[in-house]
Amino acid sequence: MLMLSNLTTDQFALANLMSKISERCYSAGWMANLEFALWHALLHGPCAYGQGFITETDIANLRSLSDQADCWIVFDDVNEETAISLQTWRHVYSSKMGK
Repeated sequence: MLMLSNLTTDQFALANLMSKISERCYSAGWMANLEFALWHALLHGPCAYGQGFITETDIANLRSLSDQADCWIVFDDVNEETAISLQTWRHVYSSKMGK
C-alpha cells in the first residue's frame, strides 16, 4: 500500500505515475531503485525496464509532473514515498552515479 498522505496533489500525481510504471514493468508497486531507473530514462531516453519499457510518453509525463511539482519522489523504508526538491535530487543522483 502506498503511503502518500504527506504529498501535495502534484507530488502525488508524480508518485502515482512512477508506481504505475513500476507495476507495469515489474509487477511491483515500487521496485528497488525505481527513482534512479526513471531518472536515467529522463536523461537518456526510452529503455527496457524489467518486463516492459519506459516509453517516450512515460518520459514526457514524468518530466512534466516533476517540473510542475519541482520535485522527484524517492522511497525509503521509514518514510516510504517522499518528495525532494529537484535540486537535491540531482545532487543525490550525481553522487550515487559517480558523476
